[in-house]
Amino acid sequence: MLFRPAKVAELWDSWLYRHEDAHWMFFLHKSDGSRWDGISLARSADGVHYEELGSVVEVAPDADSLGSGTVHRLPDGRFIMNLSETRRGVQRIYFLASRDLRTWHRLSDPGPLAPDSRFYDDGPTGRWDGIDVLARPGGGGVGYLTARPWNRPDDPE
Repeated sequence: MLFRPAKVAELWDSWLYRHEDAHWMFFLHKSDGSRWDGISLARSADGVHYEELGSVVEVAPDADSLGSGTVHRLPDGRFIMNLSETRRGVQRIYFLASRDLRTWHRLSDPGPLAPDSRFYDDGPTGRWDGIDVLARPGGGGVGYLTARPWNRPDDPE
């Protein structure tokens, strides 16, 4: 696949969501070349040729940058996106919702997720993003994410 976005300075992490016979590609972008400041969207019927649809999420005003995310469908028909944002050097996971995959609004509930500091690096060197969810029999789901564990001498191997 060759995709060169025309509306942003640079493209980075990307994730796909398949919906209504189309591939929806979300990707981090740099508008001004200094930081990851938004998420753009492109759509493809064949998974090879993409039409760029433009920016769909901008970094929050109090955040330093955006990080990777994923998209899932909720039982009520809405889509939910998780993404990470860094504030004062510390990464947290935030959630947004959409009805059409193009217009996203931030959710206040749940609030940002932070790593459990007993197990994961919750400081400036920590990483905490990219939740993927597998359905559980009988309802609900189990989430798997990217996180950086502590590397302490007393950690079990």
